[in-house]
Amino acid sequence: LICERTSIDEAYVDITALARGLLETWTGASCGMESVVAATETDLLTGTHVVGMEQPAAVDWIHTVARDDETTVNGNHTNDRLLLAGAIVAARLRQTIRDTLSYTLSAGIAHNKMLAKHASGMHKPFQQTVVRTEAVPDLMARTTIGQLNGFGGKKGIELEEQHGVRFVSDLQRFSLLQLQRIFGAFKFAQTTHDACRGI
Repeated sequence: LICERTSIDEAYVDITALARGLLETWTGASCGMESVVAATETDLLTGTHVVGMEQPAAVDWIHTVARDDETTVNGNHTNDRLLLAGAIVAARLRQTIRDTLSYTLSAGIAHNKMLAKHASGMHKPFQQTVVRTEAVPDLMARTTIGQLNGFGGKKGIELEEQHGVRFVSDLQRFSLLQLQRIFGAFKFAQTTHDACRGI
């Protein structure tokens, strides 16, 4: 478990190893993922949202991913299973913190921390949001540049006024070299280049 504190009440927690561990325990097990989802149904299903889906469809997605075995042919199958395992880990972690410290947490579950940070603010309090890979393009197209972590102030205003960037997806028209010229720093340009693509 890797924890990176970002403010007094916010942190990035990388739960990838725990989620992969859950997936490994389910592989070939008779109980499998579906029984874990059933066991955590109250917290997981009522407190988990999936970007791009209304709640009934999100519940269906959770059950479909949990029910599918590893032989299912689906381009996003492995990633969906990892995200669902991450949602289970996050739900358990949030519940443990609530039970022991009486704090309620919101969480974002995604394949990178920029998307997870954005998702964590979508449903509060004591809820969590999953960002599926296939939902990223639409999410970037409707997220204004000021809503993206790190672009709410001067950088976001400059991008909008000087370069016509209104939505995060507008940044995709710039190459890495162009972003480096705009920002002057390679690392920030690389982060921006990847973030606007959901990488």
